[in-house]
Amino acid sequence: MVTYAYYAFGSAAGLAGLSLIAKTLVRYRICDAGLVTWGMGTGAGVAAGVVWLVLRVPFPTPAVWPLLGVVAAAQMALWAVNRALQEGDLSTVVPLLSLRIPLAAAMAVVFLGETHGLGIYGAVVLSCVGVALFGVGRPLTAQGGHGTRPAVPIVIACAAAAAFALSDQFAKLGLDRSDALDLLIWSLMLRGVFCAAMLARPTYRQYRVALRDWGMFLVSGGLSVAALGCLYEAFHLADGVTLVNVILGTRGLFGLVLGAVLGRVLRVPLEKQPVRIYVLRAVGSGLLFAAVLIVLLG
Repeated sequence: MVTYAYYAFGSAAGLAGLSLIAKTLVRYRICDAGLVTWGMGTGAGVAAGVVWLVLRVPFPTPAVWPLLGVVAAAQMALWAVNRALQEGDLSTVVPLLSLRIPLAAAMAVVFLGETHGLGIYGAVVLSCVGVALFGVGRPLTAQGGHGTRPAVPIVIACAAAAAFALSDQFAKLGLDRSDALDLLIWSLMLRGVFCAAMLARPTYRQYRVALRDWGMFLVSGGLSVAALGCLYEAFHLADGVTLVNVILGTRGLFGLVLGAVLGRVLRVPLEKQPVRIYVLRAVGSGLLFAAVLIVLLG
């Protein structure tokens, strides 16, 4: 297996773990997607700041505009993900983020001039079919949300996937002009400053953020550094974003398994859906995995 695939799989596992932390916070701890977004972003900024204190990575001046693009697009995407997780199931939202695959591939043709063989684009189409299966059936309203229709988190998750795909384009442009570690650390630190400022707004003073919640914010910050570090290194080694994003779709498998298992074993369920819904989601995840195999065998 090619080296970049290991980094991509590591990033997929880390990003699935971040989604689980976010879902836990909005389901059991803090019922506000905005506060969770700013808290996790602040945690990522703190973790990146610790790395900067140790390594003193320089500011990527040649990549300042792609850097700002990464910060803006990633922040929009993360807010949308947490909002979708509050109103939808983990096993729905995380796999739907694999829409990032065809969107990133299409954007890469326009912005990066990437081209691939028919097999790769066949994998992209297969991933689209897999994602479509998450929107069929009659899923129940998500546990712990605001009682919105199941279609609402699906739409928000699709918007998050589009924002992530845009962030990937900026990241690749930045990686062409600077070191991956420089771009990663400074993007997280800048986003951390913005999130800390948002967290300090008076509107959030009504919420009680316990020490355990701050601990989860910091853990998510360290996981963000690791997951995004693997992602950027995969982009660098693959010299593109399309192949990496297809492999990144495997985080949907992690999300599906976590959601189905935790929905059955927890006393207060993380999510709860009929078996037929999980079957449809499993078939969709299987198609996503088949797309990954096409990329790896190619």
